[in-house]
Amino acid sequence: NGERAGQVELDIRLGKALGTEGTPAFILEGVPISGLIPIEGFREVVQQLLAEDDTPSKDWLPPPPSFGGPSVQAQILSMGMGHGVGAADAPIQVIEFSDFGCGYCRVFQETTRPVLDEEYVATGKVRWTYVPFVLGMFPNGDVAAVASECAAEQNLFDPMRRRLYQDQQGWKNTQDPGPFFTRIAEEEGLDTERFSQCLDQEAAPSRILENTRVGQSAGIRGTPGFFINGFPVRGAKPLDDFRDMLDLRLSSVSSEGN
Repeated sequence: NGERAGQVELDIRLGKALGTEGTPAFILEGVPISGLIPIEGFREVVQQLLAEDDTPSKDWLPPPPSFGGPSVQAQILSMGMGHGVGAADAPIQVIEFSDFGCGYCRVFQETTRPVLDEEYVATGKVRWTYVPFVLGMFPNGDVAAVASECAAEQNLFDPMRRRLYQDQQGWKNTQDPGPFFTRIAEEEGLDTERFSQCLDQEAAPSRILENTRVGQSAGIRGTPGFFINGFPVRGAKPLDDFRDMLDLRLSSVSSEGN
């Protein structure tokens, strides 16, 4: 009679939003596990979790899906990594690792990110930190990441971020992208002499290498990759999936506050 149809639809949306692409899929204390894992594999995960908690719950039934712990998030933010927008005390922290040469990242940045900025960042619900990351498979992607860091030195990271994606095909298909980036910098109001000097120095490339190292150690194997209050989300999820994840987390934070 349809009484439970709404709940089933919500369950399906939640599963898709959390990245479930096949079944069975599990989340054990924020640790995602996909597929029919042998019993020994489950025992190993559970034993590791119990070893981290001296007073484990006696209740066999697991809690609702968790959005993970803050360890990765705390590490990244404490290192001053990336470039954030939004209220510092927002209830949700989103950390994004993206490669400027990635086509999926470009689509996300041009179609989904602006809406999320308007609905969640501008309203104080989310602080969004973008961490330039290099997969090493896109032409000039490493130089583009350095260019973004050099723009950040003049407090103009976001305009450069948007332009690097908007003009992605132009700089990816040139042998010497330096002049291309300098032209973007000039059009976005940067001091081009200072910007060009930064491109030739070691500070910005070193930061990009550290970003990439930390991202890889956190499990980033493709881009875009996100952490929502510590919970890993892989891939350029559709807008409605991202809304679901953020709304669910906001509801959880509100419930905890009450």
